[in-house]
Amino acid sequence: MGVQVVRCPWLQRKAIATADGFVGVGETADSRETRVVLEHEKQHFRQSAFYTLATDDIQRLRSEAKVNRALIRELCPYKTLRRLLRQGRTLSEISDFLEVTEEFVFEAYLFYREQNPHAFRGK
Repeated sequence: MGVQVVRCPWLQRKAIATADGFVGVGETADSRETRVVLEHEKQHFRQSAFYTLATDDIQRLRSEAKVNRALIRELCPYKTLRRLLRQGRTLSEISDFLEVTEEFVFEAYLFYREQNPHAFRGK
């Protein structure tokens, strides 16, 4: 199955994806945000995590959480983030290195800290 990606400047969201292979991308600030948005939508396909307007909030949140976990693990792996932080890299430098937004790096940091409060301590 192919996926069709279309710019949708009228979209009220950063992007939408449908199980039948359509991805609509709204306004994004720059190429890094576009990358994060498209990779997020790709994870919806990989994780088979789709929902509709009729889907209840709990299922929608579960689908998004599943996608976000997979996205963080792919674009900002724990070992890479830990190594870069130990090297003394700044948030900006890490986002440059990974070609993602600073917000995404911070989200990844919080995710890994939630998984393990000691994730970035010690050697």
